This record gives sequence, structure tokens and C-alpha cells, in this order.
Amino acid sequence: MPPNKQLLRFKLCDETLQSIEDASSRTHISKSEIFRLALTSALPQAQTLDLTSKKSIGATRYCNVYVEPSTYQQIQHLAESTPTAKTGSVARGLIEYSVATNTFLPNTK
Repeated sequence: MPPNKQLLRFKLCDETLQSIEDASSRTHISKSEIFRLALTSALPQAQTLDLTSKKSIGATRYCNVYVEPSTYQQIQHLAESTPTAKTGSVARGLIEYSVATNTFLPNTK
């Protein structure tokens, strides 16, 4: 485990993971770094998103990423304050939002 990092586990839909893999190969940014970018870019909008756990949404691809303790704590706090949410479902919701709105990569303009 990297020093001072927390392991975050979640599942993603095939389409979301494919978008991240495509972006990774196009930009040469690792998938793990894209996961971290997606999480941090979506955290400010987290209060407006539906982050509850949902059954049968098609999220079948297991993913792991090490994040900063502060990021993990923010995600954990969101999970604790949202009915039926779990840390993994909050992470998935944030990543899927970030990919859907195409805000997970830094603006290169």
C-alpha cells in the first residue's frame, strides 16, 4: 500500500470503464490517476447527486484505487449521510457523473 493512502473499492459499468480506458490510452494518464481526477472533480457537486446504492445498474467491473485520506474521508462522510449509500456506491456515482459530464480530465485549453 502506498504511504498515506486509503484503498477505495467500487464497481463500474462496462461503458464507464471503457471511457476511462480510452481516455487513459489517448492521454497516457494511468487509469488510477483518472479515477482520482474523476473523484476530485465531482466531489464539489456531490450534494446534488443521487449517490444511493442501486441494485442491478450493470456495474459489474471491480476497481480499486488508492486515494488521499482526505478524499476517502469525504466519500465516507457522503456515504454515512446518504440513506442506503455505501462508500463504493458513492465513489461509483462520482466517477460516473464525472465521466458523463466529461469533467474528469484537466482542461487543456
